[in-house]
Amino acid sequence: AWARQLYEVIDKPMQLLGTQKHIVNTAEGRKIVKNFNRMAAVLVEFEVLYHQGWTQAVEKAITGLKSSLLVEHPETKKLYVNMDPHVWELLRETRIMILMELEVPDAAKSLRVNIYTMKHNWTRLESILADYDSLIK
Repeated sequence: AWARQLYEVIDKPMQLLGTQKHIVNTAEGRKIVKNFNRMAAVLVEFEVLYHQGWTQAVEKAITGLKSSLLVEHPETKKLYVNMDPHVWELLRETRIMILMELEVPDAAKSLRVNIYTMKHNWTRLESILADYDSLIK
């Protein structure tokens, strides 16, 4: 998101400069346009690469959701809710990607729809385990 915001910041003056042909047609004006185009290309490339990496991370996070929800610590035998914190981050990023009108994998969209149910269930399981722990002590 920061790359897009930076692009918008540098694009506004360039839009104004583009209307001033007598400035753009000078050697200094052409140099400014060239530097802008180079920076804009870098920002767009960064956004594309970041988005591709994010899409791959979504697939890994979805795979992680197929693990057991409750796990037992091998030494203490204490039960834990096995919820990867990256899932919550993924859900926040999914919202941002949608707002930026970028392509979002169907699996991430589907998780986004169920976010409140997931949070409720996670909180409920944590509470149940806390109650269980207090009972067995």
